[in-house]
Amino acid sequence: QYETQVYAGSDFLLLPSIHEPCGINQLIAMRYGSIPIVREVGGLYDTVDDYNPITNRGNGFTFRRENTYELFAAIVRALENYRHRDSWLKLINKAMQQSNSWEIPAKKYIRLYRRAKRL
Repeated sequence: QYETQVYAGSDFLLLPSIHEPCGINQLIAMRYGSIPIVREVGGLYDTVDDYNPITNRGNGFTFRRENTYELFAAIVRALENYRHRDSWLKLINKAMQQSNSWEIPAKKYIRLYRRAKRL
């Protein structure tokens, strides 16, 4: 219970991982409205898309290399976007509504299986 309160009460989740084979912390954080700042590695790369305020695409802030300069730049970008309340609230909404369940991929797999079965 306290863990979810921490996620829900924070604006950001910082995960500058060197190795991250899958990871679920960023998914939980987004569900509770905490925007992830992550290094582009493993599951973090697969689930967090770098936010672009011009196109309104992305659901967090990412950086590539293992160095403090890129980490710092990602944090600064996040804080700069945080200052623009309207777009920040839209980003939070988008992150919270993101689906990470198997429901959609499972339905696509079933459709593909049925199509292949007909051939």
